[in-house]
Amino acid sequence: MVTLNGSPVYDSLLKIIVAFPVIIILIYISMKMSKKYLDKSTSKQNVKVLERVFLHNKSTINIVAIFDEYYVLGVTEQNISVIKKIEDENQINQLKNNQIHKMNQLNLSRFINAKKNGEIDE
Repeated sequence: MVTLNGSPVYDSLLKIIVAFPVIIILIYISMKMSKKYLDKSTSKQNVKVLERVFLHNKSTINIVAIFDEYYVLGVTEQNISVIKKIEDENQINQLKNNQIHKMNQLNLSRFINAKKNGEIDE
C-alpha cells in the first residue's frame, strides 16, 4: 500500500478530500433534477396546497385547492381536519390571484436562470 509520508492516516485523509467534493456535487445534481421533476409533476395536479402556516413543529394550518373548491385544513401527525370550506367569492378570487402572482414570480425566476445559463438567446 502506497501512503503519503509513510502513514496510512494521510492516505485516508487524501481519500476523504477527494471523495467529499464528489459527494457534494452528486447531492447538488440530484437536488436540481428532483426539483425539475417535482415542479413539472405538481403543476398538473388537481390538489394543491396554496399556503401552509406552522403552528408547532408537527402541526400546520393549510389552505388547499381541490379542483375549484378551497378548504382550510388543520393537519397534525395523527389527524387532518376540515376547519372551514371557503365559499366567499372575494376570498376565492384573492387566493386565485395570489396563486397567479406566485406562478408569475416562479416563471420570472426560471426565465432569469435560463437567461443566465445561456438557454435563451436575445
